[in-house]
Amino acid sequence: MRPTVRIDLFHLCFVIPSIPASSFFRSLLHDLLAPHPAPNFSSLQEALEGLPDELCPSDEVEEQTLEEGAKMNALVATNRNFKFAAQLLGLDFKLEKSLLIPFREIKVECTMPKDDGSLASFVGFRVQHDNARGPMKGGIRYHPGVDPDEVNALAQLMTWKTAVANIPYGGAKGGIGCNPGELSLSKLEQLTRVFTQKMHDLIGIHTDVPAPDMGIGPQTMAWILDEYSKFHGYSPAVVTGKPIVSRSWKCA
Repeated sequence: MRPTVRIDLFHLCFVIPSIPASSFFRSLLHDLLAPHPAPNFSSLQEALEGLPDELCPSDEVEEQTLEEGAKMNALVATNRNFKFAAQLLGLDFKLEKSLLIPFREIKVECTMPKDDGSLASFVGFRVQHDNARGPMKGGIRYHPGVDPDEVNALAQLMTWKTAVANIPYGGAKGGIGCNPGELSLSKLEQLTRVFTQKMHDLIGIHTDVPAPDMGIGPQTMAWILDEYSKFHGYSPAVVTGKPIVSRSWKCA
């Protein structure tokens, strides 16, 4: 007889192995959710052993690679894991479909002059996945490999992480396809300010609060804050991860 399975948001972390720093989050969530009633199985593996084959994730690599040995597309992997978790949770199909569709996807072109006088063009993205629990939250990354699917997948994962941690935020993610190591400090600042000019109406303390991610740090967040404040007045809480010297640490 198949055991009764109770899956809550905590176990969503286990069936979405692509969550960054998953070991840290699993340890943290163990403490956060300890007072809650425990499910009636000793491990996720025990629960999976009793499930029909069609509900269990396949060990076979799906044909979702660009070439032999390539990594599975981030969005394909994330959606696949979410659908598996949704089946375990018994989510209504309409709700499942709704949760897979991001609230808003933004793509902007950031053009700026190079040191030699020619123009350089970079593509920036911001995916705002879900705001049902509060303002959307997620990092911005500068990396040559940034693409719409990666940003979409990471935005979705931010929604699940904030929900599992039970904090009043939704999920978002952003990035620019560039190699920050090949840009001077002045060009990085210029690129960041152009990106912010294109995005300022779509972020905000009650809407979407960016944070640092791969390839950027406190200085970049300070540039975003400064550029955003030109349009909306001094708004220190519009980003997190700023330098403490920006005198805004109390507000974010």
